[in-house]
Amino acid sequence: MSKLIQCPVCGHTNQPHYEQCVKCNEPLRLGGRLLVDVKPSVWSIIFKSLGWMVIYMGLQVIAAGVITPMYISTIDYTGDIVDEINRILPNAVLLSVIVSGLIFGLIYWLRYRKSHKEQPRMRALTITPKTMVLSVVIGFAMVFVSNLILALFNPLTMLVGMDFYMEQLNLISQLISGTSLPLAIVSVGIVGPIVEEVIFRGLIFYYFQKRYSVKTAIIVQAILFGVIHLNLAQASYAIIIGLFLGYAYVYTQSIWVPIIIHVVNNIVAMVVPEAIASMQSWMLITSGLAMLLLIIVILKMMKKEGYEFRAL
Repeated sequence: MSKLIQCPVCGHTNQPHYEQCVKCNEPLRLGGRLLVDVKPSVWSIIFKSLGWMVIYMGLQVIAAGVITPMYISTIDYTGDIVDEINRILPNAVLLSVIVSGLIFGLIYWLRYRKSHKEQPRMRALTITPKTMVLSVVIGFAMVFVSNLILALFNPLTMLVGMDFYMEQLNLISQLISGTSLPLAIVSVGIVGPIVEEVIFRGLIFYYFQKRYSVKTAIIVQAILFGVIHLNLAQASYAIIIGLFLGYAYVYTQSIWVPIIIHVVNNIVAMVVPEAIASMQSWMLITSGLAMLLLIIVILKMMKKEGYEFRAL
């Protein structure tokens, strides 16, 4: 929910975070008249939220469609063609993530490049060193929590004959292991998390919080965050991670906090997957529960006194 401010000079309505009228440049903080609450329609929220998700996924498909043939053209046809394709395809996919992320950033900038546009602001872009360190710790801890969730879900899925959870996770691990590590870190570890945080903790959270409560907005963005992964193995823990990221964003009022957490989580998960996978079940569960408790404690530490549950 947001309140529009009416300019005392020209009568133009402005967003509440504007310092001056976008039409006549008259200062609003002194003489602006606060108007009635304005809620966006449900269909408007859904359309905008799904629209940004479709744009991001569509850009990845288009980028992969352009980049993959370029990689295939370099295949040495004197050898095993299938092996060559399996070797170069993961790198093509990762490169498409980087390209699509950069294009998405350009589209976002073009859409919100002018200050008078109605836009979700990425508030509190600076964070303290202490918050940065705590964000890194949460990102590291979430790797163990993710494996804890998979460990708890896998026996259940096997019981009902749906053990493809772990099979899909293994496919993801194989995809990453067959690529250039620097390329994987830049794409999956940096570019992907930044774009996803802008979409889910930035845009989608903003849209839903304008009409519903903050808790509802956090839950919805977390669910959509799990859905966009298009993989049951990842979605099973992406929703939980989305909740943590959502609360970290609201508590600190900084988009950089979930970005740092997300980046650290992805990079650690890529760099040391064998070490975590080799852990015994009791160690996996114990460490996961301990890290889960640590995350909850840190999030409470991050929570500010008197913070406002409001839009970006």
